[in-house]
Amino acid sequence: MSEKPNWDRIYRDYSPKVLSYIRGHINNPSDAEDLCTEVFMKAMRYEAPATVSSWLYTITRNTVIDYYRTHKVMSEIPETLADDSDVAEGLLQEDTLEGLAAALKTLKEKERDVIVMHYYKRMTLRKVSEIMGISYQYTKMLHNTGLHRLKEALTVLDV
Repeated sequence: MSEKPNWDRIYRDYSPKVLSYIRGHINNPSDAEDLCTEVFMKAMRYEAPATVSSWLYTITRNTVIDYYRTHKVMSEIPETLADDSDVAEGLLQEDTLEGLAAALKTLKEKERDVIVMHYYKRMTLRKVSEIMGISYQYTKMLHNTGLHRLKEALTVLDV
């Protein structure tokens, strides 16, 4: 007979990482906290495997994807981008950002997550590896591969 998981310990150990990952993808703090709770509610329906961190990361990633599907969320424009002092520069930035968004979509999901957390959220690769529940070496490999593919995609898209 298998031993029941200690959900108090699992929640205490992993909830900060789960919440951090969700906040990296969801702008609304209240929604992020609700999703974090939802992740653990989903997880408690199943028997926890030996590799809890990878399993919770998968549940968390899928919960965020479901959130976007059901809410059709649109991100708010940061105030720094709202300055229209130079319209031509703004249009150039918009084209560049659209090209970057298109290029990011060509990456594999884990590569994209590493790139977004490292450059957009300004996390170290070590912190990214902790949040994603993967080794630091694998995170560095995903980072390098993602950058290479991103460069190729930007070249093809002529951005």
